[in-house]
Amino acid sequence: MRLDSLRQDNTSWPSKPKPHLGSQESSADLLHRATSYGLERTQAALRDNGLAAALLFDAYNIRYVTGKTVMTVWSLHAMDRYVLVPAQGKPFLWEYRLVPVDPATHSAMEVRKAGSWSVFDVGARRPACAASIATEVVELLKELGVHGEPIGVDRLDTAGVLALQEAGLRVRPARFAMETARSIKSLDEIELIRRSVAVADAAIAHLRATVIPGMTANEVWVCCTDR
Repeated sequence: MRLDSLRQDNTSWPSKPKPHLGSQESSADLLHRATSYGLERTQAALRDNGLAAALLFDAYNIRYVTGKTVMTVWSLHAMDRYVLVPAQGKPFLWEYRLVPVDPATHSAMEVRKAGSWSVFDVGARRPACAASIATEVVELLKELGVHGEPIGVDRLDTAGVLALQEAGLRVRPARFAMETARSIKSLDEIELIRRSVAVADAAIAHLRATVIPGMTANEVWVCCTDR
């Protein structure tokens, strides 16, 4: 194959770099504690800002309070995955229908199947789909006993804002509360960041040593994904 011949021609083909990990503790344990810490800080920030709950669409905020991430780049501009965080109690995550949910996640939060009002997904049915999702959120807020109180939203498109307002929600900005919550990192978060940076450094070092004249973008991509 072309890529194999390029490798044979390159005498400096690198060995696999190994990221240095500062702790032998499993990343799963670190993530569990970091997520619990993030949820506690988020709920405290909501209370400090007079918000009874927050409906979060930002992929990074969702990960901060749930520890879950799916197709981050896509979800940064899509509005079809979201979480409701009450100022007290467990969060409610609306997850993509085909994403498997492990028992630990079910014990930490309620998981529901996400709907969408994205034009890409539902086309002309967008207003009706947005209204349906807003109604579900309203019913949940009634069950929690906070319907009629201010509800924070971190990032939302026009159709979503209008649907929530027409459903009777008092929508307020939640960005400041979320940034305040995320501004102080726990030791577990710092260790996870160090591990992530180590992996990224190893990947960049591998690419720098691997990329040679004549390679296509697809061949470079293979070098990243076959390790």
